[in-house]
Amino acid sequence: MGGSIFGIANLKAYYSTELNHALNHRNPVLIFGEVGVGKNHLAEMIYLNSQFTKNPFVFIDFTLLNKQTWNFLIGHNESPLCDNSNTLFLKNIDALDVSQITQLLAALMEGEVAKRNRILISCSSRRDRAILPSIAKVIDQLSCLTINMQPLRGKYETIESSINLFLSDFRSKQGCRAGDPEPEAMALLLHYSWPQNYNQLIRVINKVATLAGNGPITKDMVSEALTTEMLYTQGETDLGANTFLDLTKSLEEIDRDIIRILLEQNHGNQSQTAKSLGISRTTMWRMLKGHSPEQKSN
Repeated sequence: MGGSIFGIANLKAYYSTELNHALNHRNPVLIFGEVGVGKNHLAEMIYLNSQFTKNPFVFIDFTLLNKQTWNFLIGHNESPLCDNSNTLFLKNIDALDVSQITQLLAALMEGEVAKRNRILISCSSRRDRAILPSIAKVIDQLSCLTINMQPLRGKYETIESSINLFLSDFRSKQGCRAGDPEPEAMALLLHYSWPQNYNQLIRVINKVATLAGNGPITKDMVSEALTTEMLYTQGETDLGANTFLDLTKSLEEIDRDIIRILLEQNHGNQSQTAKSLGISRTTMWRMLKGHSPEQKSN
């Protein structure tokens, strides 16, 4: 686990309360959150700290099941659902349709699977989207403990500390001396929406650190990496059709675009927008008008 997202970004400490709660109860655990927040790693952490570590960790990814393997899982007497004292990680339960979830729930309850095994379930969510009614039914009928893993978006201190940790890990593994991001480069990294969260952040840091060699990470390197990411992840963000950031602009223009986007998202609430950016309302309006934060408006 040392080289995982949890080992590098120290998410174990961030979710220590949830981990302890899960370890102190035998209820099934449902972990939900956006892509790349570390759901798999949290499930592994629960297993590695549980009383079942001497027994198998059975990984069942519902996105990979076909009709044959689904029928085996639900109906065969050698299905993992018939095991004892194992940890069953049911990944991506949201990939199942309503009828399949109903079948799975019936198999789990009729076979009293949770009494014989530890059940961990993961569910991917989208920004500001409620849990599907079929998933809510699973939570209710299995009496699941729930852990909501938070996205990186808007968590500037978390993003910056993670960047530093990932860079340190990259230097150690690659034996290089890639420098820190320059201020303008760091500003771009902090204000990107990170639709794929830590998975994407690691990918970008590895790319810009490789480009940097033994020098600093520049704004142009970050712009190149993030522009590529935007092409890959178009449609994964919920920022709206008019919120594509043009990273070829100057930093001042990008800052203004970010402020306008956030104002729109916050329905014109100036205080909330300034707070999310970690600046005062006065500074925010100076930036919108094209002045640097140090300048006074005329």
